Amino acid sequence: MDTPSARISTAVGCNHRCSFCQTGGDYGSTAAPVIPIKDERHGTLVVTALSLWDAGVRHFSITGGEPLTNPRVTFELSAILRMKLDQWKRESSSSGCYLRLNTNGVLVKKYIDQVAKYYDLVKVSLHSLNPEVYASITGSRTPNADLGATLEGLAFLNERGIKVRLQSVATPENVGELWRLIEFCRGFDNITDFKVFDISEYPELWRDHGNGSAFWQQNYVSLDPLEKEIQERGGMLLEIAQSVGGYGNPMPIYQLGNLRIRLRHSSRGAYYSDACKTCKAWKTCGDGHCNAEVGPNGVIKVCRPMEGITFRPGQEGEVVAFFKNVHFNPRSDLQERWKR
Repeated sequence: MDTPSARISTAVGCNHRCSFCQTGGDYGSTAAPVIPIKDERHGTLVVTALSLWDAGVRHFSITGGEPLTNPRVTFELSAILRMKLDQWKRESSSSGCYLRLNTNGVLVKKYIDQVAKYYDLVKVSLHSLNPEVYASITGSRTPNADLGATLEGLAFLNERGIKVRLQSVATPENVGELWRLIEFCRGFDNITDFKVFDISEYPELWRDHGNGSAFWQQNYVSLDPLEKEIQERGGMLLEIAQSVGGYGNPMPIYQLGNLRIRLRHSSRGAYYSDACKTCKAWKTCGDGHCNAEVGPNGVIKVCRPMEGITFRPGQEGEVVAFFKNVHFNPRSDLQERWKR
């Protein structure tokens, strides 16, 4: 196995409350804050990011919460990583690295200059083009304004020629609209990818869904019918890919015109460690280990469903070593559960 990517949360809060989202979004950590490690210029988050760099990580995504709700930290960290990546590309003559932004798109237009300056790809979450469905999924209090702002942000990204991956989570509310979203993507020159996720079962979710099991049972939608429709409409299978380093879930990638469509099926297995079987989320976990997730408190998680195994600042080398010892498991024990 190779070095994983790192997702760094620069904001705990979010201006949306998506129904399927783990409490705190990608951050999702209840671990106690660490004592900040600081040098004369930077706080814990930068120290951790640079230590991951020293451990060999060359693929970074800035996430949250919504990272654009904390622009100072988001852009200060991004400026440092952008400089490191650009210097590394010049010195190594390698393009095998990236700095990406995960956002719901609402604030993209406001910060378009910084977004255009720092990121190789902007991943915009958009689950519906219908304001009512959009409101129901995202929990937006001002869905018309937020959806409009996101669409404006996408137009600004298109004008700047910034590559975009549109991302959607399939739910019973929007599953009939996914093809409309595919056609929407094809109307932009710069939207190169459309990625669809099925719902993962998390122990905790927004909106007090308890342990998440009842929510998953009511809302999980298989991506198999969408994949079949893509095939029937002429989509050509390019490859079965995984996340950076070879981790995460196997994802079929289809080419349809100039658009690549990625399908994250949690039902097709993932990479797990021996410690997973002692975790209370093991019985239903379809995510496994995909990448290192750094929270604003400096805690580094290696899985999303639970706190599981966590690492502290100073243990970045151990994080990379951990990933190199995980193994793929197709979770045949859960296959019937996903057939719906």
